[in-house]
Amino acid sequence: MSYRPSDIKALRERQGWSQAELAASLNVHRTNISRWESGATSPRGSAIRLLDQLAASAPPEPPQNAKASSDSHAKSIPRLSQGVVR
Repeated sequence: MSYRPSDIKALRERQGWSQAELAASLNVHRTNISRWESGATSPRGSAIRLLDQLAASAPPEPPQNAKASSDSHAKSIPRLSQGVVR
């Protein structure tokens, strides 16, 4: 799957994670997440596969009119990769 900048940001926000937390989960630098979300660059290779895994395990998007709660889910950050993706 290819990811648009808005897809990556939405996936991160559904997890309730900061860019740094998503970067830690994917074992990439936080600036990569910023670049992906701005459209300056796109994830490639193993980063795409790891995003696919994360998307498959992400909580569903809340309905448009639902209020987001910071307590709605824990901020456990799984490490999806042992390798470094740059």
